[in-house]
Order: sequence, then C-alpha cells, then structure tokens
Amino acid sequence: VPFHGARTSDVASLVEIVAKAAPGVTLVGVGYSMGAIVLANYLGVAGRQSPLSAAVSISGCYDGVANSKALYGARAFEPFLAYELKQNFTAGYRGEILAAGGVDLAAATGAAVSSIQDFDAATVVRFFGFVDTDDYYRHLSVGHLGKLHRVSVPLLALHAVDDPVVDSDTFAPFLAARLPPNLFFLVSRLGGHVGWCEGWMPWRSRWGFQNRAVFEFTDAVLSS
Repeated sequence: VPFHGARTSDVASLVEIVAKAAPGVTLVGVGYSMGAIVLANYLGVAGRQSPLSAAVSISGCYDGVANSKALYGARAFEPFLAYELKQNFTAGYRGEILAAGGVDLAAATGAAVSSIQDFDAATVVRFFGFVDTDDYYRHLSVGHLGKLHRVSVPLLALHAVDDPVVDSDTFAPFLAARLPPNLFFLVSRLGGHVGWCEGWMPWRSRWGFQNRAVFEFTDAVLSS
C-alpha cells in the first residue's frame, strides 16, 4: 500500500512492538520533518493509548492546510520536490499499485504537477479517497479535528522561523491559543529545516543543538 502522511497505524504498530519487547522501559518518540508530522498526529489519534512517555517533533508541522498555502515554500523548493516525487513515488511497482487504484499516472507525472499539493491531489487524494488536499492535510495534521487536545504526553515542537519547508507562521495560532500544559514550543530565529548548524565549523557539532534539545526536554520530563 502506498505511503500517505495521515496513516498512523505504522507508528502505532512499531511503538506497541517495542513496548512489548522491552516491558518497563521508558519510551520517547522523536520525529524529523515528515516523521515529526506523523509522530505528532499519531499521539493525537492514539491519545492515552500510546505507550510513549514523551515526544519531540523536529521541523514538523501542526497545520498542513495552512502550510500548503504558504507562498515561499511553493516558490523556493516545491517544484524540485514535486519532480522527485514524480520520479520516485510513481516508479516501478509503486506506479502499478497507484494505477490499479485509479490514479492517472500520465496526469500525475505531467508538467502541470509542479507542487506537492498538485502531486498529492493527483495521487494520494485519488487513491485513498480523500475529498481533496485540504481534507487529506486535516487528517495528517495534529492541529486539526481536535487531535491536539487528545495528546496525553509532553510534546515539544522544535521549529525555526527561517524554515523554508514549514512556514513558522502556521504555528502562531497554536502559540496564541489556550492549549493543554503538556504541549511545548521551542521556536528559534535561525535553524532552517532540520538544521540548527552551530559556529563557523558546523560539521564539528553536526546536529548537536537539536540533540541537546531532545535530551534536555526528555530529562526534564522524566525527572519531574
């Protein structure tokens, strides 16, 4: 079955397997980019049924509907990502499965498909029966359909204002809202998308900032 970002059953199965294999061990989930979106959404769907004790969303997105309408991303990187999706997501057996599910591969890989939203509309929406891309993005976003209030564990969203993929303005409504006390936001001025390079020789620290954020948040949660 082709991937789609609103499906949380894969994460749920993995977490359950790990929890059964290591009973009594404290589990913390960390997701990056699309993985962060799926992780946060899983927590909103699973609610108190999740075995995780805490989670960190790094460069994820809580509102895919709003982010799909951000102009900078559409101009800066989406044409490239759309090209890569057309080359890889529809190749080989993946394309055969999509075609069997009613997807017009010629249209999905055509020149008119120049953004992620275009590609999702031509493939994911059609194959899985979503009403449209907004419907699909609502189902993959923890910030929609009441899911954010169902998250039962401490959840940190680590994001950068200059992230070119996920518009930081989409977090503004959540920062201004009255949210449960287990939801935390760390928004830096710089950092890019899954970046946060440090110093003049960033290869020395590599992903040090985001790793420290994960460990310090986790330590604070588990020691409280």
